[in-house]
Amino acid sequence: MKNSIFYIFISILISMAVYFPLLSFHIFTYSDWVFYFSKTLKELGEFSVWNSFFNFGSIDFLFWNWPLHVLFSLIGSFGYDFNIVDKLLIFWPMIFALPIGSYFLVKKIIHSNIGAFIGSLILSYNTYFLSINTQGHELLTLGFVLSIFALIFFIKIIEEKKVIYSAVFLINLFWVGVYDLRSLYIILAVIIFYLIYLLVFINNYAIKKKTILLPVLSLFLLIFLNLYWVLPILSISALTSNENLGRLISFSDFYRLQHAITLHFPFWTNSIPKWEKFIPIPWYFWLYPVFAILGLVVNKKNLNIIFFAILAVIGILLTKQLHIPFDNLYEFLYKNLLGFNAFREASKFYFLIALGYSVLIGSLAAYVSTHWNKNKLQRFGKYNLITILFFLPIWNTIPYLTREIDSLFVPKRLPNDFKITKNFIFDQEDYFRTFWIHPSGRWVLSSVDHPLIDAEVVMKNNWSSFLPLQFNSREKKGKILLQNLKDKNTDKLLDLASTKYVMVLLDDYETGDYIAKAIGVSKKYVLNEMDKINYLRKINIGTQDILLYENFNFRPHFYTTYQIENINSEIPYKKVEYKRISSSEYEVILKGVSRPLYLHFTEAYHPEWVLRIGDFNILNTIIKKDYFLSNKYHFANIAGLNSFLIDSKFICKNNDVCKKNSDGNYDLKLTVFFKPQAYAYLGISLAIFSFVALFILIMIIISNKRISYDF
Repeated sequence: MKNSIFYIFISILISMAVYFPLLSFHIFTYSDWVFYFSKTLKELGEFSVWNSFFNFGSIDFLFWNWPLHVLFSLIGSFGYDFNIVDKLLIFWPMIFALPIGSYFLVKKIIHSNIGAFIGSLILSYNTYFLSINTQGHELLTLGFVLSIFALIFFIKIIEEKKVIYSAVFLINLFWVGVYDLRSLYIILAVIIFYLIYLLVFINNYAIKKKTILLPVLSLFLLIFLNLYWVLPILSISALTSNENLGRLISFSDFYRLQHAITLHFPFWTNSIPKWEKFIPIPWYFWLYPVFAILGLVVNKKNLNIIFFAILAVIGILLTKQLHIPFDNLYEFLYKNLLGFNAFREASKFYFLIALGYSVLIGSLAAYVSTHWNKNKLQRFGKYNLITILFFLPIWNTIPYLTREIDSLFVPKRLPNDFKITKNFIFDQEDYFRTFWIHPSGRWVLSSVDHPLIDAEVVMKNNWSSFLPLQFNSREKKGKILLQNLKDKNTDKLLDLASTKYVMVLLDDYETGDYIAKAIGVSKKYVLNEMDKINYLRKINIGTQDILLYENFNFRPHFYTTYQIENINSEIPYKKVEYKRISSSEYEVILKGVSRPLYLHFTEAYHPEWVLRIGDFNILNTIIKKDYFLSNKYHFANIAGLNSFLIDSKFICKNNDVCKKNSDGNYDLKLTVFFKPQAYAYLGISLAIFSFVALFILIMIIISNKRISYDF
C-alpha cells in the first residue's frame, strides 16, 4: 500500500503540472468552453424539458445533464460565476481523478505498482484527451474518467459480489451519463461485453447465476435513475432521432487505420493541434502497438489481459471510421445500432484503444519488473525499457508543460463592456429578448427572462421566407444581416418575438473575436448601416464595443389580439397577466373575455405546447386524452411562435371552468404547458424513489459493517 501511495502521489503531481493553469480561479474560455454569469447559472438548474435561453426556445435534448446543472445552480446562487463552477465541478475532478482512476484500474488487472503507474500514464496522456481538452471538451474527458472508476467497481462486483460495490458502481455510472451520455454509451458497451466475455469461460450454472445477478440489477436500476430525461424524450419519439442524432458522418478522411493503431490522434502535432489537417505520425508512436503486443505475448494466458487486447482491437476497428479494412462497418453501425448515431465521427473510440493499451503496456512493465532481475544485463534492460515506457506518454505532455499550447489554458479577463451590458440587461424585470448581430461566442448574456437571439441563425432558419436576402457563399453574411435588418418585415418580426434590444458586438479584444473576421464587414460599415434603421433608437449605456439599439412596440411574452397576426399590418394587442412556473409551464389569467380572441405566446411553436382551461393537474395530462384545448385551435403564427384561438362562448358553454361576470363576460384561468414535462415529472419521481431505495440499502449495509475499501 505504501508503494501505491507513492506512485499515486507522483501521478497526481504530474497531472497538476500538466494542467497547472486550470488549478487557479481565473476565467478560461475558448472554442466550446464558454463563460456563464451567476444569474444564468442559477437558472440552469431549473427542471424543464423546454430550454428557453436561446433564440425562441427548443426542446432540451441534453436534458440528461440536468443534475450537473443543479450543482451549477447551487454554486451560482451564492453569486459565483462560471470560473468558480468549472474548477469545482469539472477541471479539478478531472485533474485529480484521472491519474488515480487510471492507476487503480490497471493495478486491479495486473497487480503491479510499477505496471499500474506506467499504464496510468498511457491512459491519462493519450493524444486524444490532450487534444480535445484544448477545445473545452473537459466534460467528455471527465465522463471517461468516471467510466474508469465504474469499470473498477464493476470488476469488484464480479469478484466479490458485494451489494455495496454494486451501489457505488451504479451511482458512478449514473454520473458518467450526467457528464456526457456518449461516454456512458461506450462504457456500458465495455461492461456488457466484459460480462459476456467472463460468462463464456464459466461452466458452472450456479456461479454464472451469482456472477450475473448484481450487474444486471445495477444496470436495471440505472435505467430508472435516467427516467427523468428518457421518458420525456420518448414521449415525443425523439430518443433515437433528434437534432443531435441526425447529423451525417464527418471527418472520415482523417481517421485512418495507422492513426488508430498508433494511438495518435490525427490532429495532434505535439504542439497546438491543427484541426482538419493531415499530420504525419511521429515514428515513436509506433512503439505503442509494439509494446502492447509484447504485453499480450508475455501474458497470453491471462484472461483479463486478453480481454483488454480484444477491447483495443475493437477500438481500432471503430476509430479508423470508414478506412479499410471493414470500411463499411462504421456506417453500418451508425445506421442500424441503437444510439450509435450519436457518434458522427469516431474520435470517442480512442478511449477504447487507450484503455486496452494502458493494461497491455502496463502488464509489459510489470512482467519486465518482475522477471528481468537475473543478471546485470537484464536489470540494465529493465531500467531502460521502463524509462522508455515512462517517457513515451510523458513526451506528449511537453507542449502542456512548456505552455506552448495556449487555447483554453490562457486565462482571460471579462471585458468591461460585458459587465456593463450584463447589469443593464439582467437588472430589468420585464420579459424581452436581445437580438445580436455577431453575438459573443465566449460570454453568455442570456437568461430565461432575457433570451439571446442569434440573428444569423434566425434569419437563415426561422424567418428566411419573409426576408429579401438569402445567405449564400458568394456574399458576405454581414451585409446580408444588416440589409435584412433594415427590411420592414424584420421590424414586425422583432416585435412579435418580444425583442426589446438589437445588439452588435464590434470587437472582443480579449478573445480575438473581431466583427470583420466573423461576418466580413468593417466596424465603420456596421455603424453607418445601423444608423439608417429608423425603427431602432441607439442608446448609450457606457460601452465601447457593444452597440445597443432599442426596438419599440415589442410584444410581451403573453398577449392577446382579436385578429391573426400578419406581416403587413399593425394589429392592436393587449398584455395579459401570467405567472411563470417554469420554462415548460405558465399560468395565464384572461379577464373580461367577451368574444373570440387569439392568445399569443412568444416561444417557438411546437405541437406539444398545449392549453388547459380551468384547474390543472399534472397526472391528468398523461391519463386524460381530451384534457387540453384541441390542437386545431393551436397554430404557428408568422414569426413561428405559438398562437391559440380561444372562443369563450364555445369553451364555457356547459362548462364550470369559466367564471361568468355580471356583464356576461368571462374570466378564464389558463395553463400553457409543454406536455413532455409531465413525463419528466413522472421520470424524476421514479428516479428519486430508486435513489432513496438505493441509499437506504447502502445505509443498512454500512450499519452492518460489510464494506471493504481494498483495491
